[in-house]
Amino acid sequence: MVLTDQEISIGAALQETQGWKDIPHRLCSWHIGRNLRKYFKFIKSEHQVIKEKIFKLPYLITKNDFDEDEKAILKFLKDLNLTKSLDYLDGLFKIKNKWARPYHLPFFDADITTTSRAESWNRHLKRYVGSRSEITYLIDFINNVDKTNLAFETDLTSDVMRFIEADPLVMELKSFLTPRLYEKQLDQYSKARE
Repeated sequence: MVLTDQEISIGAALQETQGWKDIPHRLCSWHIGRNLRKYFKFIKSEHQVIKEKIFKLPYLITKNDFDEDEKAILKFLKDLNLTKSLDYLDGLFKIKNKWARPYHLPFFDADITTTSRAESWNRHLKRYVGSRSEITYLIDFINNVDKTNLAFETDLTSDVMRFIEADPLVMELKSFLTPRLYEKQLDQYSKARE
């Protein structure tokens, strides 16, 4: 399986490359969720129920729930004549087998739905290496990390905790655990990352 963000060119390249055509391609549910939040943040609080339905789409598990929410969202957008938003969601729904859990093709995927590990490294690297940095700076950074046996500065505890709490897996845990169990899991998760 190939799991990517919503970069269209990657999907097109996979379809055109010999040997990759038959490999399932999925889209990261975290990226889909982030984009839904970006495109639909304009919805007013008086329509909070529909807004929440939109934001939960990538995380729904059953076809019935997904289909009901899809119908309600599309009806809402049509009733308010929000054609741009309707077009955006229509495009997403056409490829829902790539990102919506109930529509995933049946094969073993270890329930991996996000590119969070790669995104985590990207975020940290961007802190130290900018787009104008020379390649030697990146090599020096990697060598220093290897020498010190530390991935990143250890005094970033609050930044690290904010980052951990934003991890899609941790967010999913928070949605179904009691606050006390969530705190215990968060503590264990942060210790495992040290």
